[in-house]
Amino acid sequence: MYNLNSERGITLIETLIALVVLSISLLGLSALQTTAIRGNASAAKLSTSIISGSDRIEQLLNAPYNDPALDINNSPYQETSGLAPGISSIVWTVAPYDANGDGDTIDADEQGIKDVTITVNYSAAGGAKTTQIKFLRAQVY
Repeated sequence: MYNLNSERGITLIETLIALVVLSISLLGLSALQTTAIRGNASAAKLSTSIISGSDRIEQLLNAPYNDPALDINNSPYQETSGLAPGISSIVWTVAPYDANGDGDTIDADEQGIKDVTITVNYSAAGGAKTTQIKFLRAQVY
């Protein structure tokens, strides 16, 4: 036969200890959630900067080789208006291509090629950040 008087149940101390353990674990989860939200925001801003830089690459690749935006003598160029939210500027420099790093660009394999570096400046948590993308623009005959 089952005796109800022999059961003692859960004491108040056991209940309080269980609540403390539960509270600590919930605090840990909330800190993890906050970190995840910050990481997602940072990743979104980085993605926006890469997309903005890629858009500029597409524009420069579709421009004629002698376009003013690809003129070596007037480099660097800067764009500050009409940009995606959070992007402060896009700067690109155009230089002659030096394939072998000897400091001159007179070799046959270096003619008709421009070395373009795009720098996207944006704001993120912790201050200003930059993303840099490099590509070569060749003259097609």
